[in-house]
Amino acid sequence: MNSMRYRGPSMPGVAGLGACCLLFLVIALPVGAGPSSPVPRVPGTNEVERYECLQPLYRNKVILRERGDALLVALAHGQQVREWDPAHWAGVAAAYQVGSNIICALPAPPRVSLELVLTNGQHYRLGVGDDFVDLPEGHFELGKPAQKVFDDTIKQLANDLREEILTTPKPCTYVVGTIDDGGTLGGIARLFYGSANRWRLLYEANRDVIKNPDAIQTGMKLKIPKPPPAR
Repeated sequence: MNSMRYRGPSMPGVAGLGACCLLFLVIALPVGAGPSSPVPRVPGTNEVERYECLQPLYRNKVILRERGDALLVALAHGQQVREWDPAHWAGVAAAYQVGSNIICALPAPPRVSLELVLTNGQHYRLGVGDDFVDLPEGHFELGKPAQKVFDDTIKQLANDLREEILTTPKPCTYVVGTIDDGGTLGGIARLFYGSANRWRLLYEANRDVIKNPDAIQTGMKLKIPKPPPAR
């Protein structure tokens, strides 16, 4: 995890929060942000030829188009966002101090990242988080009207992706952590076979990747074999 720290005045009584600070993604704040910042130019749905889901991988283009259009409509050509206010975040960051070091914290990386291929051939990236959106112009807070649409769309994308993965014909390949799988062979077996007790089926099919069945890492590519015939 990359971090950037700057020196600040000592603040007694909060040094013990050091361990918590490490949970935050820390990046440099833009200078000059605020209410007077220009409104980003977000494309309209009629300008998008297609959507590509960069994170996580998503194959159903019809549903992805529907979800992507909903996000763009909610952004209203950029009218429903405001740039991060450095003064506000400097105040928040002051609560997360280790000794005399103040850690400036921003939200975690986007949960969903889309690349829009526009009708004019240009590409436009859109990152969606819990209460923010990353646009080519920078990092923006969502207005309240857009927030609920974004919340609902993220949930819909997560459900769509889960359904897509679990209904893929087997054998197939699954990347650990793509959806909520518990991070264990038992959890993955429960997802694909309905029973955590079938974890050994996954272990035997992936001995070339799995050295320790109790140490499954996010990003591992596992073969998901067909379940054995019912007895």
